[in-house]
Amino acid sequence: MQYNNSIVMEKDHAVSRTLLMTLVLMLTTFSIHLPAKTVAEIWKTMPDTIIPYLDPQQRQEMPSYASMHVDGSVDNLLEGKCRMDTLTNSYAHIQLNATKSIQLKLLPTSNQDSIVCLVETWLAGSVDKDSIPTGESAIRFFTQDWKELSTAQFLGAPSVNDLADMLTTKPDTMSELTYKALKEKIDPKMVLAEISAEDNTLRLRLSRPLLSDEEYKELHQVLVIRQLSWSNGSYHSVNQQ
Repeated sequence: MQYNNSIVMEKDHAVSRTLLMTLVLMLTTFSIHLPAKTVAEIWKTMPDTIIPYLDPQQRQEMPSYASMHVDGSVDNLLEGKCRMDTLTNSYAHIQLNATKSIQLKLLPTSNQDSIVCLVETWLAGSVDKDSIPTGESAIRFFTQDWKELSTAQFLGAPSVNDLADMLTTKPDTMSELTYKALKEKIDPKMVLAEISAEDNTLRLRLSRPLLSDEEYKELHQVLVIRQLSWSNGSYHSVNQQ
C-alpha cells in the first residue's frame, strides 16, 4: 500500500511539474508576442515637464492628425502653434514653434525594450537648406515610461556639445597654424543633431558661428558632418562628410 501511495505521489509531482512548465511557457510566449509600443503611444504619455505648454489632450490629438497627413496644428498654452508633421511607428518630428523642434526615435537595445531618444533643437532665424544654420541641439535618452537614462552611456559623452571637436578636420593643404586659427573662431561651440526617420543614424554638425559671410566661407573648409551609427546599444562614429 505504501509502495502504491509513493507511485501516486510521484505521478502527482510529475503532473504538477508539467503544468508548471506549461504555464511558464505560456507566459513567456505571451510576453514575447506583446505588441511593441509605438512612438505615438509613448508620446501620449510624455510628462508635462518636457513640454510644459502642451497639455495631455493636445498630445492625444496630434498623432491622429499626423497619421491622416493633415495639418493638425494645435494651439499650445503659450498661444502658439505646435504640429506633428512626421510620424511612423518608431519616429516622430514635432515643430513646437518657429524656432524649436523635437524628434523622437525608438532605438533597439540588446537586453531590454527599445529606449527613447529625444532630440531637441533650437534655431536662430530662418534656415537655408544650402547652409548650416545657427542653433543648438540637446540629446536625451529615456525608458519607454519616461525614466531618464544616462546620455553618456548611449552617446559616449555627457552632452552632444562635448562632441564638437570631432566636427572639424584639417585639409591636407592647410597648415596647422591656419587650422588652429579657424577653429578658434568657433565660439561658442554648439552642435546641431538630426536623427533619421528611416534608420537610426544620427547626424551631427557644428552650428554656424556669428561670423560674416566671408569669414564663414573660410571656416567652412574645416567643418564636417559626422554620421553616427546605432550599434550594440550605443552610438558610434562611422564617417564624415
